[in-house]
Amino acid sequence: IHATAREEYQTSPANLINKNSSTNKEEIQSMNARLRNTSKVLVFLVVILSLISTSYGQFKNGQTYAGPYLGLSFLGSTAQIGGNVEYAVEEDIGVGGLVRYWSYSESFYWGKFSYSNILLAGQANYHFKTNNKKFDPFVGVDVGYDIQSASTETLVGYFGTYGVSASGGGFIGNVHGGLRYFYKPNLAFVARVGYGTYSYGALDVGVDFTLGGSGSK
Repeated sequence: IHATAREEYQTSPANLINKNSSTNKEEIQSMNARLRNTSKVLVFLVVILSLISTSYGQFKNGQTYAGPYLGLSFLGSTAQIGGNVEYAVEEDIGVGGLVRYWSYSESFYWGKFSYSNILLAGQANYHFKTNNKKFDPFVGVDVGYDIQSASTETLVGYFGTYGVSASGGGFIGNVHGGLRYFYKPNLAFVARVGYGTYSYGALDVGVDFTLGGSGSK
């Protein structure tokens, strides 16, 4: 969709793209690269923690974990908000869903591109054993659909601005790793990081509340 907006812009009477715009793109690409490297380190730490663990934490089959999340989207290097829900099918397997929203813009001397995204996805997670039952490290996958929209706002000399908008979407796949810390049996803090298709990835933090189910003993 982002490419579509640019193609429509190029057919407009305001086709004044300047080489200076490449500077902004390079800065964004550089920041995304640093964030992706950070995400790889965090996933590695989660895996190492999982390998040295020996017992299950408070993630218990029959229980549901849900709550709000706030994060940083690697696509656009901007803040995103949303929520997660996960149901423990087994002591080590959870399934659920998530929703995310983020928007960002790229400004140039002749105008700007604006983008917004709504991600709806299902998730499946594998939960590792831990020595400390307060910790719940996990890895998993997300599969969903990203609803996208894009628009341009362009200066056209003395005639004001010229606008073009487009909308669409696409399926998205993502792998992630995370860690849930149970502050109380029914309240946990969560951090997760992931990366996937369309250069989408994110670093999220959130709060999960334990809903229903007695859990295994």
